[in-house]
Amino acid sequence: MPPNQALHLTGAAILVSRDIKLLQRPRQLSLVVGPNDMKKLITLFILAFLLSGCVGVVALYPESTTYREPFAPDTSFTDSAGKLRSTKTSTQEAFLREWGEPSHREVGAENESWTYYRGKEWCGVVLGLVIPIPLILPVCSAEDRIVFQGGAATSITVLHPNDAGIMCGLFVNGLHGGPDLCSK
Repeated sequence: MPPNQALHLTGAAILVSRDIKLLQRPRQLSLVVGPNDMKKLITLFILAFLLSGCVGVVALYPESTTYREPFAPDTSFTDSAGKLRSTKTSTQEAFLREWGEPSHREVGAENESWTYYRGKEWCGVVLGLVIPIPLILPVCSAEDRIVFQGGAATSITVLHPNDAGIMCGLFVNGLHGGPDLCSK
């Protein structure tokens, strides 16, 4: 066999071999998960949940509580500023001494109303999606309104922020009170 022809045959074999490789089907990936892989995935999922900040939703809204006369003896309540107040305080003079001058006075024919404004409070929704997402604004009023008739208090209304909902996660209260997994 002449050397040129041998080279020609060898080159043809290489070309044929290369074409066959190009025409082969690509290998398929297998997504079979073994028992050890499943344990790793479950462990990873649990750790990701435990390390997340929180999951849930909490609504912050204004709530009004009214105390009416006759006040129960030796009963106390918390005003909108968070101070513990006594219902023994029942006259205008006693309220001025204990609460100070009101922010607003409204005098009617039969009664007088005093309002103590405590400022704005945050209201809205807080979503917990791994991190807390606050959708809140300082738009709610915190105030106390006392209605007097003949110099004596007949009702005390406290308007203060309240919350409803649930947040779950390892660190909802973690730094401030321990690992409380679900907080209302």
